[in-house]
Amino acid sequence: MTTERNLPDLNDLRRRLTDEQRAILSAIWEHYRDRDGRILRRALHQRFGKQLVRASLEQLGGSIAFEFPEGGRETYGLTFLGILLTDQGEESEQLLVRYLDYVRGRFVSDPEIERLQGQEIEAALGLSAQQSHLLRLLIHFGHLWGNAASLGPGEWSVGVPYDIEDLPSVQDLWAYVRTRALKDYDPAVPVNDSHRIRFLLSRAQIEGKADELQFKSEAGKHDQIDEPSRPMKWDVFICHASEDKRDLVDPLASALKKRGASVWYDRWVLNIGDSLRRSIDEGLRESRFGVVVLSVAFFAKNWPKWELDGLVQREVEGRKVILPIWHKVGHEEVARYSLPLADRVAGSTEEGVDRLADRLMQIIKATSSEPQATMDRVGTPASPVVLEITYTKLHISQSLHRYGLKVLLGLSNPPAKEGFRLRLLWPSEVRVVEVGGLVEGQTLHESGIAYREFILDSSNTVYPGERIEVFGPGKSPRLIYEFDDKIYDTVEHLGRMLRWSLYFRDQLPVTGEVDFRDLNFY
Repeated sequence: MTTERNLPDLNDLRRRLTDEQRAILSAIWEHYRDRDGRILRRALHQRFGKQLVRASLEQLGGSIAFEFPEGGRETYGLTFLGILLTDQGEESEQLLVRYLDYVRGRFVSDPEIERLQGQEIEAALGLSAQQSHLLRLLIHFGHLWGNAASLGPGEWSVGVPYDIEDLPSVQDLWAYVRTRALKDYDPAVPVNDSHRIRFLLSRAQIEGKADELQFKSEAGKHDQIDEPSRPMKWDVFICHASEDKRDLVDPLASALKKRGASVWYDRWVLNIGDSLRRSIDEGLRESRFGVVVLSVAFFAKNWPKWELDGLVQREVEGRKVILPIWHKVGHEEVARYSLPLADRVAGSTEEGVDRLADRLMQIIKATSSEPQATMDRVGTPASPVVLEITYTKLHISQSLHRYGLKVLLGLSNPPAKEGFRLRLLWPSEVRVVEVGGLVEGQTLHESGIAYREFILDSSNTVYPGERIEVFGPGKSPRLIYEFDDKIYDTVEHLGRMLRWSLYFRDQLPVTGEVDFRDLNFY
């Protein structure tokens, strides 16, 4: 069984805070709350002093505050617990208790309710605009929603919590909120990002060993799960770590079966030391698709990098058959283990199990009616996002061509998108001569190819039916590049792709690639 950690008392943690620690936590939170983004480390160091900030946060630990690399920038972030330890912590607790009491009341009067509208919540609780904004952030950080949540500015809505059935029996909602905030608290968690990830993975691995994970059939523990007797009997198998079975895989399998899919998943509990490739091969002999749950527990199994990278290349009759889903991990965490895997995703549990099941069913049904249908790079089926990447000729001579990259972004249908992030992976062989308005991140390697990472964070709003020029030559941002004989030969004979990922607040990333043979006329 998983080792239980003794939970401290929230008020005791508050009492133990020094004035400096509380002020630092509050500054990190105020920046995120008011500017919708994490504070740069150097900005916090400038305000309080580098040594004081580091010493204060190290004493608190990574369960409260943590370093976070974001688009080539070094930032600080807070956990849900960290927010409750700020100057606004007690106000936040009270607001969440009021919200949960309202949600509980709505459920008692209408047990079939699945989604709440922001205007209804604001009216019922008498919230100001500032309180509404705060509540949405708290719901997000506290994972206090089920199904999908649309928590951006303007009209908003949220699915009722997953444990809505249990709320009527909760006697003390204050204790409920505090328990959620403290459930993953461990004072030993490091603040440093890379150390923190390694620590959490190591802890998950230890707890996984305590659970005596074995790669074996658990048939008989769940109804209607039988060992298949003939090829392609199942629509999908779900490959997962057992740590994720109770809170994700069981409800996801049930949701898929309710939608008409045949699901096989008890066979696919993974253990440290198993061959991921062999497990996937075996599952695909009997199933049309394989869902792989990417989580901290999954990566704790220490899969070889080539096995992780190979997941995205698996094809049967020309179609992608591996559907990765992210469970409590983000793009940065997945990319640490496999860059190709980070750029393909069929869904995320942040949307909720029901929305995730809907996404998977869209892919399953599409291939049922069209055998050659494929899953594109990251994004939802029939994505409303249109990203067009072209070039402008700037200087042309016999031996040297200079181009300006041109990027146009549009939406085919509502809603409007406020703010976005564009991430480019640029092959290092294609010479970049000028960059403006972009943040250069790290150098990444995939299949022997080095990529330079460029990131643009934009606050522009994209409205349905219009196209905006994200960047182009003579503007900021801009990216100017060159082709000569050597670069042309590399692109023409070896092939090089410009890979891009587009991120919005309210949907999964949309990702694609452009062949550099289409970005020059050398």
